[in-house]
Amino acid sequence: MTANNIFVSYSSRDVEFAKALAEELEKLGSTVWIDQHGIGLGTNWDSSIDEALDSATTLLLLISKPAAKSENVQDEVHIAKEDGKKLIPILIEQCELPMRWKRMQYADFTASPNIAMEKVLKALDIDLSEISKFVNLKTKLVTVKTESEAILDEVLKETEAKINQEKLIDLMVSEEEIDKVTLLHTKARIKEWQTAGLVALLVIALFFIMKTILGLTLSINTENILQDRNSLYLLIVLIGSGLCLFLAYKPYAKAQRRTRNIALLDLFKVKRQRLIRIINKMSTKEIEEINNEFDSLISI
Repeated sequence: MTANNIFVSYSSRDVEFAKALAEELEKLGSTVWIDQHGIGLGTNWDSSIDEALDSATTLLLLISKPAAKSENVQDEVHIAKEDGKKLIPILIEQCELPMRWKRMQYADFTASPNIAMEKVLKALDIDLSEISKFVNLKTKLVTVKTESEAILDEVLKETEAKINQEKLIDLMVSEEEIDKVTLLHTKARIKEWQTAGLVALLVIALFFIMKTILGLTLSINTENILQDRNSLYLLIVLIGSGLCLFLAYKPYAKAQRRTRNIALLDLFKVKRQRLIRIINKMSTKEIEEINNEFDSLISI
């Protein structure tokens, strides 16, 4: 293994990764200069960097979004190229590269830390058996979004939440459907009330017609019904009328159930409006249960 004198060029945002990488390289015998360790108190910053870069044989470039935009980092790369130093770029964050960097072959740590560090260690002539120590450095990477990216992410989240909310609302029974079913129940209830009333009137009319035709009086001889013609016929007419009135009960009962369902549908609409306000917290299963409740109010 050859001795390496390495200058690490990076953005201050990536300092934790840079420091950890430098420490591992130093453990393996390389001389590594990093501004966090190489500039003492009271020392001129620019001159310290110039001296370190001048004495280095290799420039290790950590490419990230802030590094790609940093004039200092770009200057360090430019000087290293002019001086003919070995340049080892490592991509630690996907970003738009400066025009002069696009022709550089870099190790892509973002796609495959293992392959990337294998390339780096080979370029530094370091034993590959130590690669695991470098691959684990990915835990030191910090991705900080720019203000515009953070705003964009927030907008995308809000848009996605709104789309999901609209999808959930679309799954739920609409107010128009509730109103339509309420109207159908109301119309059907009117017809059933009319049917029940008509049957009742017909039965009453039929009773009095039969009473008149048969010349019956509204009195029954309870002691001898079978021998008393008036009592027997009157009993038969009353039983027949009762059976006919029973026919009116069916539409009457349905009308009553529709009245109940109309009241429940009004409550269901209020419930739906309340649920819309919390729809973004509801699951598809919960909405399905709401729809099943609505279905139960359709049928009689």
